[in-house]
Amino acid sequence: MFLGVHTVQDVHRRKTAVAQSVLVAALAEGLEAGGDLSVDPPRGLLNDTFLLNARDLQPQFTHAEPFPHISIDNFMKHEVAEKLLQDFPPFESANNLNEFGKPGLKAIQPDLRSISPAYVELWKYVCSVEFLEAISQVTDIRNLLCDPTFFGGGTHENKHGQKLDTHIDYNYARDKRWHRRLNVLFYLNKRWHPEWGGRIELSKDPWAPPQEDAKMHRVIDVGFNRAVIFATSEYSWHGFKKVQLPADEQAAGTSRKLISLYLYTRNRPPSETAPPHSTQYIPDHPSPTSDRACQLSRSDASCELASYHSWVRPQLTSYFKGEVEQSSINLRLQAAVVEATLGSRVHGEVKLVDKAAGCGQNLNDPWFETSAWFEVRPRRGHEVHRVNYTIDFGSIPFVNRLAGNMVNVRVLAESGHSISVAGSASVLAERSGTRSFSIPLKNACQRQCVLTTFFQTPAEGNYVGSDVRSLAFLLNSATFVSTPSRRRLKLQDNFK
Repeated sequence: MFLGVHTVQDVHRRKTAVAQSVLVAALAEGLEAGGDLSVDPPRGLLNDTFLLNARDLQPQFTHAEPFPHISIDNFMKHEVAEKLLQDFPPFESANNLNEFGKPGLKAIQPDLRSISPAYVELWKYVCSVEFLEAISQVTDIRNLLCDPTFFGGGTHENKHGQKLDTHIDYNYARDKRWHRRLNVLFYLNKRWHPEWGGRIELSKDPWAPPQEDAKMHRVIDVGFNRAVIFATSEYSWHGFKKVQLPADEQAAGTSRKLISLYLYTRNRPPSETAPPHSTQYIPDHPSPTSDRACQLSRSDASCELASYHSWVRPQLTSYFKGEVEQSSINLRLQAAVVEATLGSRVHGEVKLVDKAAGCGQNLNDPWFETSAWFEVRPRRGHEVHRVNYTIDFGSIPFVNRLAGNMVNVRVLAESGHSISVAGSASVLAERSGTRSFSIPLKNACQRQCVLTTFFQTPAEGNYVGSDVRSLAFLLNSATFVSTPSRRRLKLQDNFK
């Protein structure tokens, strides 16, 4: 990754790249630590009535305005929700830093497994087939996947004075492998009054004046054991007004609490697909009072505020469009790079998945960085049983700093809701020369399966001249050994 410390810009690039690699590492490590997410999950955390009637809720979700959404009371079994509220982490134990690194009024704890046994069970359950299939039945979005790292999600707590500006969410997982499709917001607030603010608000067009958006605007209460599920898209604008608690509630430590879950899919309909972008916030529209003040006095302070909004909103719109256009250009360039480099090093009855999405973390030449990955899909009629790798540690013009450390390689298999560790190996890094090794796969991966190979090395790697990436090794080849599938053999026998 970009781990050099040559300039201020290099330090910034290093921090950015390290953050981007966390999902890759944590996904593989989380699966190793918690077991295959699709095997023997805890059962029965969701309310039985909801599980039985999930499919019947689909029309309500699909036809909701301003975009597909639904609120579900008694989402979890009552005793489960009570236990999760009882074990909710203290504000001080979570991350309460804002975008500028300053303590704020919002705390997030994405590491559910660090909270309590009840949250460990929740971590396993929301990545289970039962949970994901139930949400699929409600939303009609198939093959949902959970992010075991809960990046951006987990427990959320909002104190008095906190608000969330209207926004749409980032549209891909951090490593750009999956499309973000759904937000599942599970609330744990007892005695929450509407006048306290903090209610989730869904907007059709927040750029429009409030009176025009009001027809489709929805405000939903955030009471105990209620889930609000909505599709994440380029028009799923949402946020909440400032939390305003009475003095006695502030003294009692009352706060707005929820567990935020984000679900993904490998693909999404082309009509809904956009180039990658970050979370996009917009400022609140000037109030009607401010507008009237402007009409009365051009020197009024509130008029100045309204003028500021009238200037900044078009600027933000232009910025958002520019980011999307630049991402589109980057995708095309990345596709050409992958085709010219990594594509020539992957062999067997497989093909790289979605070259347009790129392979690896910032992989723009044959070198692999400290945390990298690539994906393949078996060709029709073949099952992959083993992967043979050859990597080169000796093409560095000075001492290989990785020497004596272990390079960890894992192969994940994804099919439908299921994500499992198909095989793994550890290779000792050498000062020079090549190393060849094999990883047998536990279960033959057929066409409907996608295999992802993850490489991890120590954070400090090999700097080459002014190249600030932490280079790990050169991938000479990755050969996927396969045999004809049983179905293909059967068809061949029928034609004999």
